Amino acid sequence: MVDAFSKDVVFSVRPEYAAQIVAGRKTAELRRRFPATSVAGALAFIYSSSPVQALIGCAAIRGVKRMPVSSIWRFHAKCACIERSAFEEYFAGADEGFVVLLEKARKFHPALHLTELTVRFGFTPPQSFCYASSAYRSLLGDERP
Repeated sequence: MVDAFSKDVVFSVRPEYAAQIVAGRKTAELRRRFPATSVAGALAFIYSSSPVQALIGCAAIRGVKRMPVSSIWRFHAKCACIERSAFEEYFAGADEGFVVLLEKARKFHPALHLTELTVRFGFTPPQSFCYASSAYRSLLGDERP
């Protein structure tokens, strides 16, 4: 059996979407590419990209779906909190994409800014996502989403 902890990821997300995730309103993160080996129960750490440049929270991954782009819009647009024009721009030229279903979102107080992430974890912001080392779980203390 694959250990969910070893499949934790860091998502690089635009600030407006990152805030929606940690508030629990955006429960579907859309990706053009995502690993097929993703495991339900793993964590998605949410890195809010420029200008915020901070790890602002996390959410549990409930599941991952690979789907035709038209089905993603039809079934997940509302929970992805995205406008149709932004959706079409993001998926332009793609036939399929991934829906990462999120739950139990949690906001970090305080957020961990890029400088601290670099010093503590040797962090470099990913273009889309990267796997998170087990050290990131120390940010949760005794709490799990």
